[in-house]
Amino acid sequence: MRVSPAVNSRPGMSRTPGLILAVVTGVVGIGAVWAFSYFLRVPTPPRPADTGTSNNVSPGTGSGTGSRPPVVDLSAPPTRTQGGVGTRIHSSSGATVQWADKNDPSRLAGEMRYVTLDPLGDKRYNVTSPQGWMFLRDGGVVYLEAKGGNVFIADEQVSRRPDSGTLTGGVTIKVFKKKPDGSRPDPAVDIAYATTTMDTLSFDGTTGEISTPDVVRAVLDNATFSGRGLTIIFNELKDRVEYFEIREGDKLVIKPQKSPPDAAPATTPAAANTTSANSIPVAATGIAEPASSIAPTPALAPAPIARTQYRAVFGSDVRLSQGTREIKSEQLEVFAAIFNGRLSPDAFGNAGKTTSAPPTSSTQPTSDPGKNPSAPPTNAAPKPVAPSAENNAIATTSPADAVPSNEQADIILTWSGPLVARTVDDYIAELVKDDVSMRFTSPIGGTVYIDDPSAGARGTAPVINYFATRREVAMNSPAPRGVSLDLKDNGTVLGQSLALNLNTGVAHARGPGTITGILATAATKPADTNNASASSAAATSELVPATQPQTIQWTDQADFVFAMREGRVSNQLQEAILSGAVQARGDGSQIDAGWLHATFATDATGSRISRLEAKDNVLASDASGGTLAGQNVQVAFTTDAKGNAVPDRLIARNAAKATRGEDLVEGGVIDARLGLNKDGKSEIKTLTARESAHVQSADGVDARGHEITFDVPTQRARLTGRGNVDATATKDATSISGPIVEVDGVARTIGVPGPGLLTHVQPALKDGFVPKVEARWTTSMTFDDRKGDAALVGTVQTVWTPDAISTDKVNGETITIALTPAPADQAPSATSPGADGKSAAPKAAPREVLRAIARGTENAPASMESRRVVSAADRTLASLTFIQGTNIDADNVAQTLTVPGSGKLLSVDRRQSTPPAANSSDPFAQSRGQGDALFTWSDSMTAFRAQDRAEMHGNVQVVHLRAGDAEPTELRSRDLTATLRQNASSSESSTSPGGLSGGASLSQLIATGNVWARSSTKREMTSDRMVYDAVQGVMVLTADDDRDVTVFDPAARAPLTSKAIEWDLKKDRVRIVAPGSISTGR
Repeated sequence: MRVSPAVNSRPGMSRTPGLILAVVTGVVGIGAVWAFSYFLRVPTPPRPADTGTSNNVSPGTGSGTGSRPPVVDLSAPPTRTQGGVGTRIHSSSGATVQWADKNDPSRLAGEMRYVTLDPLGDKRYNVTSPQGWMFLRDGGVVYLEAKGGNVFIADEQVSRRPDSGTLTGGVTIKVFKKKPDGSRPDPAVDIAYATTTMDTLSFDGTTGEISTPDVVRAVLDNATFSGRGLTIIFNELKDRVEYFEIREGDKLVIKPQKSPPDAAPATTPAAANTTSANSIPVAATGIAEPASSIAPTPALAPAPIARTQYRAVFGSDVRLSQGTREIKSEQLEVFAAIFNGRLSPDAFGNAGKTTSAPPTSSTQPTSDPGKNPSAPPTNAAPKPVAPSAENNAIATTSPADAVPSNEQADIILTWSGPLVARTVDDYIAELVKDDVSMRFTSPIGGTVYIDDPSAGARGTAPVINYFATRREVAMNSPAPRGVSLDLKDNGTVLGQSLALNLNTGVAHARGPGTITGILATAATKPADTNNASASSAAATSELVPATQPQTIQWTDQADFVFAMREGRVSNQLQEAILSGAVQARGDGSQIDAGWLHATFATDATGSRISRLEAKDNVLASDASGGTLAGQNVQVAFTTDAKGNAVPDRLIARNAAKATRGEDLVEGGVIDARLGLNKDGKSEIKTLTARESAHVQSADGVDARGHEITFDVPTQRARLTGRGNVDATATKDATSISGPIVEVDGVARTIGVPGPGLLTHVQPALKDGFVPKVEARWTTSMTFDDRKGDAALVGTVQTVWTPDAISTDKVNGETITIALTPAPADQAPSATSPGADGKSAAPKAAPREVLRAIARGTENAPASMESRRVVSAADRTLASLTFIQGTNIDADNVAQTLTVPGSGKLLSVDRRQSTPPAANSSDPFAQSRGQGDALFTWSDSMTAFRAQDRAEMHGNVQVVHLRAGDAEPTELRSRDLTATLRQNASSSESSTSPGGLSGGASLSQLIATGNVWARSSTKREMTSDRMVYDAVQGVMVLTADDDRDVTVFDPAARAPLTSKAIEWDLKKDRVRIVAPGSISTGR
């Protein structure tokens, strides 16, 4: 590891955390006093060079103006002329002593000079104008001077090293940086990097201690320090300072620097090579220093790096301030790791360089090194949040802020108690990942205060740590929510642990916490649900809750990212990630989730929320009763004309569900596009539910499909199926399904552009049977609710089961149906819930079918069928009515059924006869016309339901097979009128067009024009008019005035003619009713 001179404050300090950083560097600057301890460890015995009369050494400069005594050759054995063994030290003047680096004998490590040295007896001596030099390995120099003092020299004959003593009359210690040319600095001319002064200074070489009871003042190039009572204990064996104490603290003042201090060059400048490696030139004097007598030796391998840990404690009433910013505590602890007596170059991180890093999305809390000393702290880089096409939030704009005036103010640290620093050999959790860290505590009061009005931040915590190498501030508390941080206009954070990294702006809050008011200015106000004039569209737009929380709390962890401004952390929040039973609430709204991620856009006005994402059992609700649930919910925001954040898009995933009153939207995904209405309130513009989507409204609409999309302003809905599963829209007892179902709430239309199915279920009958109508088509279906018009296109098949024994069918290439038009004020049958979550209109009266038209083709004509079976258990055919034609028109208003063009009608009656009731007045009750009847025509057929008759025109043919007959009765005519009587056992509620239901039986036939009839006995008759009583089996044939009825009997030799003939088909008997010109065969 590289070692360098102690690092002082750096630029780019970030507001209050930067204030802490500057204090640490300033306190280290006091360590200039420590340098004097090196004078207590002279490895080679120093000897006075000459005891002559020269005393021209200037105490103030240490450079001298006259001749110098020669430097003692420390490598040579002592001689008697040099004082020798057993020779006491006599009074001397102008003595100079030098010594080598104990690890590198070729390097001059230090030098002492004094003007006079006078013995006092008992091995004590008075000294005047003592001066000392210590030459550091990096080229720096420490200089010491005093007016006088007395010293104790235990070994007066050999080492003559002062073992203890006291320097008096004003002691000055100066630290100089390495000069560019490598020469020795002149204390009277050159400016020292640090200067420390005191009245007296005592030292004891035996114990390695130096001390003073006096006031100690230190002046650095960017800091000043004052205190009273100094004690330093040096461990010569371990080559380190063991103990440092200031008994009464006073003040430390640090002046911020805009640029880092000059770093020592990696190599000595070329100018330094002009002097001998054994001598140290003196600048500005022109007088060369005497060459060292230390012989040069080959360079040794670098010595092993010695790491020393220190803990310094500042006593009570600690106050750290810079301008309007301050931290107040009862105690301050500083932890530092020293390498070969120096701080590492990265001890205070890289304050001039910031790294943008998003917070970790992990829900596992990071460890707190100050809270859990048993385990090393973690410092894993946060994981970025993966972007997606649907998750893109609004781009943030971050104009740089001006440098706050506080950054130019002095940093002042005051305290009233002692400052004690000592080495620590045991494990220090605070130094596992850092070389320097600080801890502010209040052991008695329990609260540390931090206040930065210029940044809009104020906080309290039992413990505030600053990890200088990582540049991270941590506020910790043993109690949940014991940390409080108030960010002006951005809310208040309450938690158990809050850590902020000054390089990235990422903050971690471990344990349970709360944010109050953080979204107060970042979200719009909720909609006024009490506004009675709210439109139906606005009410629909509130189906998804308008969550605007102002308070957020969590149980596990929270991560925050603050915007960086010119290398400093600002108070503008960019991201927040919360995990563990997260709850956000405000203005009646609430969000509960296991994880919450909020992204903010920042500018000169502050932070505005731009994106919100919640995961794990998300449940959101608002004051008007709306709820939104899902495993993942995302909301993107934009800004309105006033610069406020308003929701722009909402996406809920995995079991997503939104409700408001009786309204419901659910699916695998709910995607809502939002906007502002004319009142400036947020409302839904489009809403899409997909993946098993389901929508249900208070007015009875239920829609299901793979995807359901609503356009709220136009009130249009589109339901889409997937694969073999169609989309379905249901209103009350009617449902429509198809691959696509389209609903227009404004036009009040519904359409299926493809094959589909319509189902209508009626209330259950007394026997429990549920009547049902089904209609299928292959091309399309449209329905206009306002007009009541429906059109089904493409191989249409409709089936109605009115009861357990009846089935009615209508088939055609197209079927159009006209229903009773909807009232003008009736709400559309789309999903438009009222503002209170209830139906927006009263339930409408049942719609009636006014007209139905089935159209076919020549190859595939339209048809209508009404079928009855014996019973629910016995499915044997009992009766059947079947009509076929190119077009079939059923008009329920006129109570007619028309088949324009050719067609056919089949009536089948297979029921068993039953005895008539005793009091029956039915003239036909004596016998029923069980049997089959087939009618065909070429021109048209019209059935009149009120008269139970049907009129057929053009080449009418009838084939009637009565029950019991072996052969049918046939009839042909130009026109025919048939009476089909409804039987008492048929359904009273039958709505078969024209009344031609499966419960009808043939009652009477009236044929006109070219009538031809043939019985089962092969007897044939022709006439102009025929009346056939199908129940009695009697046929009456008549002719016009100038024509006759003709009877052809295979058994007769000639035809029989008459004006009128009655033919009893049951008895096969012919009776002449109106004789005319009767002729018989010969």
